[in-house]
Amino acid sequence: MNHNLSEEQRQIAFYQDCEGALLVEAAAGSGKTRLLTERVRYLLTEKKDKFFSVLCLTFTNKAADEMKERLKNVPKLKERAYIGTFHEFCLEKIVRPRYGEIGLTAMPHIFDENDQRKIIEEVILSRTELKEKFEISEHQTEKKWRELIDNCSSFISSKKRNLVSVSEFETNWDGSGGVETLLHKDYNERLLSQNAMDYDDILEYAYRILNNRPGTADLYRRTYQYIMVDEAQDMNYAQYQIIRSICGDSHRNVMMVGDPRQAIYGFNGASPSYMQDEFIKDFAAEKKALNQNFRSAQRVLELAQQIQANGGIGNNYFNGESELHSFENEAEEASWVIAQIKSWLKISHYAEIGKE
Repeated sequence: MNHNLSEEQRQIAFYQDCEGALLVEAAAGSGKTRLLTERVRYLLTEKKDKFFSVLCLTFTNKAADEMKERLKNVPKLKERAYIGTFHEFCLEKIVRPRYGEIGLTAMPHIFDENDQRKIIEEVILSRTELKEKFEISEHQTEKKWRELIDNCSSFISSKKRNLVSVSEFETNWDGSGGVETLLHKDYNERLLSQNAMDYDDILEYAYRILNNRPGTADLYRRTYQYIMVDEAQDMNYAQYQIIRSICGDSHRNVMMVGDPRQAIYGFNGASPSYMQDEFIKDFAAEKKALNQNFRSAQRVLELAQQIQANGGIGNNYFNGESELHSFENEAEEASWVIAQIKSWLKISHYAEIGKE
């Protein structure tokens, strides 16, 4: 089968016949989405053993939809591959069908950010200890109140993303735990009393189901014999631990693809260290680099590098061309760009540049 990959991409996509743990550090424009989709295509159409499913996780619905579109001609794709975000997979495939395994009597509703803030406000105003701790008074400004709720929300979210239960961060405040513990505990109890969960609970509940029920984790392990993580530089602690729980001590057919220079979710507890350090250590993963840039031309990046250095211009497939022009405004600039593109298309200019 012609996988429409460069030699470098092909060697990485099918490295060791897709067996074993592999970290691919893929530079911008290096074709990582194509690499991932062709690996899925190969697994589902050319692997001799067809009694398995593929799990491919990413961080945006847009990325997942793009992969599905590229693979739409693969027979029984929906039945044999799950392609979606971490939260979507955890909600639809783990929490929703198995919420009873962690003591829930009904599937909780998901509260949005506004609902969360209302509960936090209720908790603070209902507890004298919290009002004193946060110095709440009738002279409280609206701005300070919003900042307080934001900080409390971030605190609770950070604990959940790091899978920290209330008992694990108790202090000796008044002999019954710290004020922060009280906030977290009351918040969770109010969620449960309303049969609700917040967005962070999706990952926490999924982890608890997998971690507390070895038989359940083993079921997912046997089902998803090949796992791929796109944009792995944006994993947080909970997401990485979910992968570990699914894989256990035996499953090692995991490929993570990412670029530490493109990490954007640090505010959400994400860190490239989970793919670069933890994954390498825990899975004895091999490391490969995908460096050739198919998106940007060499000359354009050289010019950009002169304007603002960004760590190098890489190995770019096209040499390309670059010109400097000055315009009076954005509209004039846009008109020139459109006219230039139309002119190039008429004379197949792009094809000639690609031959260089």
